[in-house]
Amino acid sequence: MKKVLEHINWIAFLVLLAAMPYPWQFIRFFWIVWLATWLLELRFLKHPQIELKRLTPFIGMIIWLLWNCISIIWTPDKLLAKNIIGTQINVLFMLPIALWGVNKNYDIKKCMKIIIVSSCIAIVVYLFAHYWVMNFEHAQDRTLPAVYHIDFVHLDTLLLDIKHRMHFTNFLCMAVLSVLFMAADWKIKFGRLWGYMLSFVILLWLSLGIFWTGSRLGMINLFIVVALFFIVRLKGRKRVIGITASVAAVAAVVALLFAFHPRFKAVYPPYMNYYIHEDSVKPTPEPRMAIWKIVFLNKDQYPIYGMGLGSSEQFLAKEYHKYELTQFEQRRYSAHNEFLTLWMELGSIAAVLMFLFWVFLPLCYQSGRSRQLAVGFTAVALTAMLTDHILSGLEGIVFVSVFMFLPLINESSDDEKN
Repeated sequence: MKKVLEHINWIAFLVLLAAMPYPWQFIRFFWIVWLATWLLELRFLKHPQIELKRLTPFIGMIIWLLWNCISIIWTPDKLLAKNIIGTQINVLFMLPIALWGVNKNYDIKKCMKIIIVSSCIAIVVYLFAHYWVMNFEHAQDRTLPAVYHIDFVHLDTLLLDIKHRMHFTNFLCMAVLSVLFMAADWKIKFGRLWGYMLSFVILLWLSLGIFWTGSRLGMINLFIVVALFFIVRLKGRKRVIGITASVAAVAAVVALLFAFHPRFKAVYPPYMNYYIHEDSVKPTPEPRMAIWKIVFLNKDQYPIYGMGLGSSEQFLAKEYHKYELTQFEQRRYSAHNEFLTLWMELGSIAAVLMFLFWVFLPLCYQSGRSRQLAVGFTAVALTAMLTDHILSGLEGIVFVSVFMFLPLINESSDDEKN
């Protein structure tokens, strides 16, 4: 029975990851199946005392959820706020698995293998969907179902813009980090040549998968994750040199992407972008600049405790209408920054505390592989939060749940072995 549950758990995670770019109903179903199989095959451990430091990630998310719940009192759309809470509460379901229970057949290495294999297969599924959508009978007249949100600015590049590819590439970046961790074990298991060959082929496939999605954030995070993997292994002066070299290398790569990659070059057409300066509208390289400008122009309208959960989109919609940003209003653009959204909805203090929480999150994990994994996860999450949102939808909540608590599963495994 345990073997059956283990296989179901693996398949559920695979389908969950493959469904990440698509509508919520697919993700929700397989998320429930995955959690259920974990809990059904769980062997609970007895911990007389649990260090407060290990509980910090959970405590931080609890405080964030409680403040969201309290803000319902003054939010204008209470139904929307309750729906958001219903999604965000999913992050707590991983806690029993991470802190008090662990399957004896699972350790950090096995979890990483599942993430790697699932990611590689998920890319195949994504490419199949890419082919199907681009050859859909309505593709020529551009009347695809709204759920896909196809970006036809550069149709000739065959870059699909299915709904939530940013969350998909977040998982792929963590799969890249997992391969880098597993490379040393594969070298021992398969020999130096075949071990490195296996690592290279998988890294190439995952990197191509990120590029095929066309996610600009995913591409940048790919290089950040690789750089951080090597930086955290350095000490003293070598770490300073490594950080300097990595920053320069990532900056150079990003500059090259903006110069040559069609998805990065696509931010320049003026008909897609606007800049707010008082009552005028001017062209600018990136729509986010206009949105962020709107947020700061209205800073006096946000109370210290915020406007309430879910209120930011309604507020921005009025501003888009005011400045005649029709496209922004029709597509219901969010603030495209988690911390600006927190500032608007929950207040400036909540936004600053949340930022500090994520910056110092890796310190909550044991030194070694757990902390290194947490550093990579935090970097991916922070860059996503600075340019988009991961805490308002189920896809981001699944990502946060898996990788915030996965290093704690490893710590529980170590406790059991000791």
